[in-house]
Amino acid sequence: MNPADLLTRGQSVSELASDSSCWNGLDFLHLPVTEWPLNKVNISEKPNTETRKQYQDTCHFQSKKRESEQIDEKTPEDNSKLDPKRFSSWQKLTHLTARVTRFVDNCLNPHELRSKGTCLYPEELKDAEIHHIKQAQEESFSEEISTTKAQRPLSSSSKLCSLSPVIDEDGVLRCSSRLQFAECLPWESKYAIILPRKHAVTQSIIKHTHERCLHGGTNLILSHLSERFWIISSIEAIREWEKKCVKVPRAALPAK
Repeated sequence: MNPADLLTRGQSVSELASDSSCWNGLDFLHLPVTEWPLNKVNISEKPNTETRKQYQDTCHFQSKKRESEQIDEKTPEDNSKLDPKRFSSWQKLTHLTARVTRFVDNCLNPHELRSKGTCLYPEELKDAEIHHIKQAQEESFSEEISTTKAQRPLSSSSKLCSLSPVIDEDGVLRCSSRLQFAECLPWESKYAIILPRKHAVTQSIIKHTHERCLHGGTNLILSHLSERFWIISSIEAIREWEKKCVKVPRAALPAK
């Protein structure tokens, strides 16, 4: 019933000129509001700020509770679910993780706190990203994370020793280098997320950034990645992916 849709249906100029809905609007709009037809499509409204805050606090508390209860109960079967190696893109991985998390939280929460609709909230996508980033860090930097949490100095042989790592409120390992004194940079660039070089999550993020940069050069991809992440041996990791990408011109690859 949307008159704007007529422009997408191959209407001729004479047909558009004779269509009254384009010039006068739909017929029911001239009737009282009580006589307007009801929309049969069930469109869920986005909850207001107070409801979203209550929903987020509840989900955050329950996710923390589940993590503390299941930290010693992980099995190989649990680790195989939502494995980053099984997904072709970072976007697919985070979106599916967010939808699985929403389903689990909706099963645990009362009806008034359940998230409805087909669209994912930015907070849900952020939590999905943090989940996989923390998992990658735990698998690669478990010793550094435990040492940082205990507020002890890192070993001189650690790859993260020069980065002075800190752990934020979400439990993500971040670097606190001299960039923290750069007032012109945003907070995420000052305290970039540390990622291991050869982990599947890191490779997926590099692939995602590489495609967003339209298969640009190494320096362009590194610049975009540095806005949020600090990847160990980042240039080598980026060039490894560029060699795998079939859309990168062979002449643009660095010589061996």
